[in-house]
Amino acid sequence: MFDLAEVLDDVYGDAILAAQKETGLAESEFPACLPYTLAQLLDDEFYP
Repeated sequence: MFDLAEVLDDVYGDAILAAQKETGLAESEFPACLPYTLAQLLDDEFYP
């Protein structure tokens, strides 16, 4: 079964690595976990 929340966690980890490479910032400079819920990300009215 496809678990979107689990996929988001994996993708967020990949995004942290990409952001580190692009910015030169340490991993500790980024939130350890995705700061938005799945519901927020899927909400058309949500804009962080």
